[in-house]
Amino acid sequence: MGAEVMVTTRNIVIKGDVEYSEDDNDGTEFEGGYLQIFHTPNVAQTIEGVQFMNMGQQGVKNRFSLQFLYTRDVSGTSVARNSFVGINFRW
Repeated sequence: MGAEVMVTTRNIVIKGDVEYSEDDNDGTEFEGGYLQIFHTPNVAQTIEGVQFMNMGQQGVKNRFSLQFLYTRDVSGTSVARNSFVGINFRW
Protein backbone atom coordinates (compact mmCIF):
# COMPACT_ATOMS: atom_id res chain seq x y z
CA MET A 1 0.00 0.00 0.00
CA GLY A 2 1.38 3.42 -0.91
CA ALA A 3 1.82 6.16 1.65
CA GLU A 4 1.57 9.91 1.29
CA VAL A 5 4.35 11.96 2.86
CA MET A 6 4.46 15.73 3.08
CA VAL A 7 7.33 17.80 4.42
CA THR A 8 6.85 21.56 4.41
CA THR A 9 9.60 22.84 6.71
CA ARG A 10 12.85 21.33 5.44
CA ASN A 11 14.70 20.10 2.37
CA ILE A 12 14.89 16.39 1.65
CA VAL A 13 18.40 15.05 0.99
CA ILE A 14 19.21 11.40 0.38
CA LYS A 15 22.97 10.99 0.77
CA GLY A 16 25.27 7.99 0.30
CA ASP A 17 27.62 7.19 3.17
CA VAL A 18 30.98 7.90 1.59
CA GLU A 19 32.04 10.75 -0.66
CA TYR A 20 34.19 9.72 -3.64
CA SER A 21 37.63 11.23 -4.03
CA GLU A 22 40.12 10.40 -6.77
CA ASP A 23 42.90 11.12 -4.26
CA ASP A 24 42.00 8.03 -2.22
CA ASN A 25 44.58 5.36 -3.02
CA ASP A 26 43.82 2.89 -0.24
CA GLY A 27 42.50 0.22 -2.64
CA THR A 28 38.89 0.39 -1.51
CA GLU A 29 36.09 0.93 -3.98
CA PHE A 30 33.39 3.51 -3.48
CA GLU A 31 29.91 2.21 -2.72
CA GLY A 32 27.33 4.97 -2.78
CA GLY A 33 23.70 4.77 -1.77
CA TYR A 34 20.84 3.91 -4.10
CA LEU A 35 17.07 4.22 -4.06
CA GLN A 36 15.02 1.46 -5.66
CA ILE A 37 11.29 1.62 -6.22
CA PHE A 38 10.76 -2.13 -6.13
CA HIS A 39 7.73 -4.26 -7.11
CA THR A 40 5.05 -1.57 -7.13
CA PRO A 41 2.90 -2.46 -10.15
CA ASN A 42 -0.04 -0.14 -10.78
CA VAL A 43 0.99 2.24 -7.95
CA ALA A 44 1.81 5.79 -9.04
CA GLN A 45 4.92 7.19 -7.34
CA THR A 46 5.80 10.83 -6.65
CA ILE A 47 9.46 11.75 -6.15
CA GLU A 48 9.75 15.52 -6.28
CA GLY A 49 12.07 18.11 -4.75
CA VAL A 50 14.68 15.65 -3.49
CA GLN A 51 18.45 16.11 -3.62
CA PHE A 52 20.43 12.90 -4.18
CA MET A 53 24.10 13.10 -3.12
CA ASN A 54 26.90 10.52 -3.48
CA MET A 55 24.60 7.93 -5.00
CA GLY A 56 25.10 4.95 -7.31
CA GLN A 57 27.58 2.08 -7.43
CA GLN A 58 29.81 1.83 -10.49
CA GLY A 59 29.90 -1.61 -12.09
CA VAL A 60 27.36 -3.24 -9.74
CA LYS A 61 24.14 -4.57 -11.26
CA ASN A 62 20.99 -2.59 -10.33
CA ARG A 63 22.77 0.04 -8.23
CA PHE A 64 21.71 3.22 -10.02
CA SER A 65 21.09 6.41 -8.05
CA LEU A 66 17.34 6.06 -8.59
CA GLN A 67 15.78 3.03 -10.22
CA PHE A 68 12.30 1.66 -10.85
CA LEU A 69 12.70 -2.13 -10.74
CA TYR A 70 10.00 -4.70 -11.61
CA THR A 71 7.25 -2.08 -11.41
CA ARG A 72 5.53 -2.74 -14.75
CA ASP A 73 2.87 -0.05 -15.39
CA VAL A 74 3.35 3.02 -13.18
CA SER A 75 1.10 5.45 -15.04
CA GLY A 76 0.81 8.76 -13.25
CA THR A 77 4.29 8.54 -11.70
CA SER A 78 6.09 11.88 -11.32
CA VAL A 79 9.86 12.28 -10.96
CA ALA A 80 10.44 16.04 -11.14
CA ARG A 81 12.42 18.95 -9.67
CA ASN A 82 15.13 16.71 -8.18
CA SER A 83 18.88 17.28 -8.18
CA PHE A 84 21.68 14.73 -8.46
CA VAL A 85 25.06 15.75 -7.03
CA GLY A 86 28.25 13.65 -6.99
CA ILE A 87 26.65 10.76 -8.84
CA ASN A 88 28.94 7.74 -9.25
CA PHE A 89 26.98 5.87 -11.88
CA ARG A 90 24.56 6.74 -14.65
CA TRP A 91 20.89 7.22 -13.83
